[in-house]
Amino acid sequence: MHSLEAHHYFGGGNYPNGSLRKIAETVSTLIKNNEGKLVVNSHVKEIILKNGKAHGVRMENGEELEASKTVSSVGVVNTFEKLICNVKNQKFYDKSFKTVKKSGSYLCLYIGLNKSAKDLGLKNTNLWIYPGYDHDNNVKRYKLELQKEFPVVYISFPSAKDKTWDEINPGYSTIEAITFTKWSWFQKWTDLPWKNRGRDYEKEKNKLSKRILKIVWKHVPSIKGSIDYLELSTPVTIKDLANYQRGEMYGID
Repeated sequence: MHSLEAHHYFGGGNYPNGSLRKIAETVSTLIKNNEGKLVVNSHVKEIILKNGKAHGVRMENGEELEASKTVSSVGVVNTFEKLICNVKNQKFYDKSFKTVKKSGSYLCLYIGLNKSAKDLGLKNTNLWIYPGYDHDNNVKRYKLELQKEFPVVYISFPSAKDKTWDEINPGYSTIEAITFTKWSWFQKWTDLPWKNRGRDYEKEKNKLSKRILKIVWKHVPSIKGSIDYLELSTPVTIKDLANYQRGEMYGID
């Protein structure tokens, strides 16, 4: 699995100058220049169906946006479970989705540093940290108990990849450290509001942050003493901000 992932990068990876937001900003300009309409901070309630075909979308405020073609990028599960109502062959889709599993979720520790990547000696290479070579058993043990050793921690250096970063944010840099986790371990906090899920949730996040940070320190020791900001996202964060039902990382498994 790791060989396949590594092979993907043999020709080099790409990163947009100005961070990932530049993708949306560039596409937005293209849409506007071609007489398109952008609607932001708005939720789609459903895809409008007429005679079994999509004819646009209905927003939560009741507004309808017609279109000759409708593309849903929210994943097949969200599309059919949330956006399409009374579709023909609904029983067929309901049966099919019983065999479709959602992908796992993840924890992401966002680290802000008060020195530049150059000053800290940070490279743009991603790190994959494994506790050993028996990957299947490492994953199996971890799935049984959150307190077991992380089967993988992926460490990335976004600011070191962005050629324009130092012009906009001189003297600072960022790191992301990701490991996967289970929705069920965080489900009890799902109905509580973002940023206000209570002391127990924050306590659990703090413990997990320290565990991840310990691994980051081991492999990137130069950042000790330069951490300016820490924040951990969990599966319920992903559900709130990206609307994946169980905080999925990749949609379907």
